[in-house]
Amino acid sequence: MRKSIMTFATVLCCAIWIPMSFTACVDYDDNPVYNQTSDLSRFFNVDSINLRTIKRYTQDFTVEEYLGEKMYAGIQYVWYNLEELMTQEEIPQIQLNALTALCTLCDAYGRECSHFDASGKILEEVNDYLEYSSGNWGSSKSLYSHSFNLTRGGEYVFKTQFDFLRINKQENVVVYDEPSIRIKGDPIIKTGGDADIMAHFNTGYPYDINSLKDEEYTKVTVYKQVNDSMAAEIWNQQYPLHLKDDTYPLLAGIDSLEVKFEKPQIGAYAIRFETSWDAIKTRDFFLSVEDTLRASATLDKQTYDLLNDKSACLRVKMDYGYPHIAAVKPDSIPTIRITATLLKEINDNNTSDTLFTDTLALVNDTLATKDLLYEEDWILEWTNMKTSGLTEGDSTFLQVAIVFNGRKQFETKIPVSFKPTASVRNKEDD
Repeated sequence: MRKSIMTFATVLCCAIWIPMSFTACVDYDDNPVYNQTSDLSRFFNVDSINLRTIKRYTQDFTVEEYLGEKMYAGIQYVWYNLEELMTQEEIPQIQLNALTALCTLCDAYGRECSHFDASGKILEEVNDYLEYSSGNWGSSKSLYSHSFNLTRGGEYVFKTQFDFLRINKQENVVVYDEPSIRIKGDPIIKTGGDADIMAHFNTGYPYDINSLKDEEYTKVTVYKQVNDSMAAEIWNQQYPLHLKDDTYPLLAGIDSLEVKFEKPQIGAYAIRFETSWDAIKTRDFFLSVEDTLRASATLDKQTYDLLNDKSACLRVKMDYGYPHIAAVKPDSIPTIRITATLLKEINDNNTSDTLFTDTLALVNDTLATKDLLYEEDWILEWTNMKTSGLTEGDSTFLQVAIVFNGRKQFETKIPVSFKPTASVRNKEDD
């Protein structure tokens, strides 16, 4: 019996701050600073500057659509319109070389998180407008937008500086989030691979910092599935969490934990994260270590004479272990589907034209055994093939794919050539 060695390594690490962009509604300052030679404030007007959360974080940093009024950690979207108010008679006789249109996001402690510079885009459009000479000077709007990922709740300061519109402003914004354990890692790995799971602990925002004692911990327990109804605990460990940060109380408290599995055995696992802080709920992460499908597909010939060969014999061999015992809906038992598709390359870009497709579905109780072993011949009827346009010498190949319980597990291409019936008859006529 082959034994596998499985070790677990954990590392506490600091969260990485990811740059992002931010802005919101602004007003004119009473005493703006701007370059008079590029002052177009009487010709341009800010129609609107808008900011909203369009997708908020759920678990594992996935996102869901959000149309509320509050700002939440997730995907943010900022946009603004510049409305042109110039007429042909009012075109300023100036040579515009520069302008400033900047948005900067900092946290409440002055650390810059993002910098969004729209100067180049606006300058290009303004210069194009000034050079426009067709005489159609009606009012029009230009839309500028930017999206970004905001990963941490807390209090932020954004600054906007549009010198040609006399804007030099900063405002405060609160970004909300929920206490959570968000996990990054592949839930399905192949046998022989390593599992690497990152758990990110987040206090959410706002939160009561006094509810934390800086003595919090997380307990990590790993279970392995024994059968359909039972799992056995195989490992557990406790690690300290550092969620309380008196230095930056206006930001969500965060900490991260990395859990590694070195070449775990085939099977299903559950990793449970529990914390001593009541606000963060227990979280289970399910991991599946799957066998690798070993398969082959061969034809009985490489060249077929369609005048005499009405069919071909395709032999498929495969063996497969876990997780074939667990079927997926709507099939009540495991299902294998093998597709054989004959393709013809029709141009230099390797685009293929489909000449023939056949599908074999194997739905049988004999598949639900300890190890799946399958070897069978499959007859492909060439009489069902679309032969129009097929000439001798065409580059054709048979593409064989195996889909198991809805997931493609194997694919190969077998070169095959044909002697079309029309070509054979022409030779006989000679």
